[in-house]
Amino acid sequence: MSFRQALNSRPILTTVVVVAVSAAALLVAVMTVFGGRAPEQAATMAFFTVDDGQSWFADDINKIPPFEKDGKEAVRVYVFRCGSGRPFAAYLQRYTPEGKKAIEEARRKAEAENSSPPDLIFMTRLAKTAGEVKKPGGNWVRDPAAQSQVTRVTCPDGASSGLELVSP
Repeated sequence: MSFRQALNSRPILTTVVVVAVSAAALLVAVMTVFGGRAPEQAATMAFFTVDDGQSWFADDINKIPPFEKDGKEAVRVYVFRCGSGRPFAAYLQRYTPEGKKAIEEARRKAEAENSSPPDLIFMTRLAKTAGEVKKPGGNWVRDPAAQSQVTRVTCPDGASSGLELVSP
């Protein structure tokens, strides 16, 4: 009996084998694409602070800083860690009143047109022109060239190896 005749005489077994081989092929493809890890999801939370980066809390990433939290002004804080070391507040970010208004208008327009919200390029450009950043304990900086210096992050010991952004 040939292989083909054996398959034709056992249709249920043939179906099971085909489904199993297909599932295995799909699994191999998924593992290849994701490298054995789960697909990453878009961030929904970010860190904010009300005390100049001394402490931070997680809240909705869509909140536009500054906003009021427990009667205090909350701003975005970017938290990093060096290797297995303790997390630290690298720098803080907020928008000017004009920048905050521009983001809110862009979001309203996108919602009214049933289109996607402002993209990352828009937000990055706006952050440089209508945003302010500072190191904890420092002064707010609006100049884009100076912002680059503030947002350059190194480990407390001066190294940059092992540096990673901490997510809520």
